[in-house]
Amino acid sequence: MRYLHKFTVIVQILGVILGICCILISTNWDKNVNMYSNQKYTEKNYEQIISKKNPENYNLIFYKKGCPYCKAAKRDILAYQKNSKYITFFIDVDTKVGRNLVSAYGVRKAATSITFRNGRVNKYLYAQKVGDTYESKKSVLKVIFRE
Repeated sequence: MRYLHKFTVIVQILGVILGICCILISTNWDKNVNMYSNQKYTEKNYEQIISKKNPENYNLIFYKKGCPYCKAAKRDILAYQKNSKYITFFIDVDTKVGRNLVSAYGVRKAATSITFRNGRVNKYLYAQKVGDTYESKKSVLKVIFRE
């Protein structure tokens, strides 16, 4: 009987520890996943594609893991990007290439897009805070992807 009681206590303690681990993982999961890692063009192949194809017209979408502005706009960005004729590079500002591009283009906030159109370069913030929520700027996304 005494061993059964010890076993029950151990199982309960392990259950509590497992529960806490699950809560911690689920609340931080979104922060640890690269938001656009499954996209065709990222900071990983930016330099190679630009030097090979030398496109005149393309977009850079800067983002940061855990950024509420970036997260709020992700779904809309992917939807607009799908129908765009422009190559769009998704740039993680926390990578080496990302930091270099942030510096080169004077990006001050993660939720920034830069468009390159026939020699013109424009910079946009693609998300905003409205009250207590964050949302994409759909009018800006239309310009970025359909300009």
